[in-house]
Amino acid sequence: MGMKLGMVFVSTQPDGFFGTTPPFDSSRIGRVCGLLGYKKVRKKKKVEIYDVLSPRGKDFALGIYDGGLFYAAETVLDSNLLDVFEKLKDRVLVDYPNAETLVVQTYDVVNLFGYALYRGSELIRAFGGDGDNGVTVDIGPLQPEEKPAFEASKVILGERFFFDTRMPLIPFKVTSYGGTLAEAMMVRFLGCDLFRAAGKFNLHVELFENNA
Repeated sequence: MGMKLGMVFVSTQPDGFFGTTPPFDSSRIGRVCGLLGYKKVRKKKKVEIYDVLSPRGKDFALGIYDGGLFYAAETVLDSNLLDVFEKLKDRVLVDYPNAETLVVQTYDVVNLFGYALYRGSELIRAFGGDGDNGVTVDIGPLQPEEKPAFEASKVILGERFFFDTRMPLIPFKVTSYGGTLAEAMMVRFLGCDLFRAAGKFNLHVELFENNA
């Protein structure tokens, strides 16, 4: 089926906050679910973050911390990139004022990718697209996490190609490489490459079912 990612990171803490594995604040489950628009939910189990990067159907995942929030749901992936935070900001920023927020979407089967970075309610950077339409969103200046990839890229016959350090001789179109850029943006919040740190990263996240 291919890798799917549909998630939101919210943090009022220094970069890499989620990588410090902060304790889960179970006392705020009801409040956060309400802020996200869920009226009736059932807790299913505690999970590792790798298992819930894009829950299916009625399932959604939450990591609730003092100074940060992780949220993953199928609706995040299925929504327009810039609509995700627009629908959540007035609710989420109540508990996390002036937070930095990152929305991430990827689905490698159709070369869909997107990420949007906000500071408070202000959009700082958004970049996304898909295999059929190419780049559809490109707003704001390059961020430090993106710059190495863009600086190493080459424009060939008017099209930009990227190069993976693990396969340096193979050029990738932006829609094929966009997922890698999205993962790079996540490092600001996680403090590490989530997938290369597999087995060493134990962030307490819980899976819920929406029963409304």
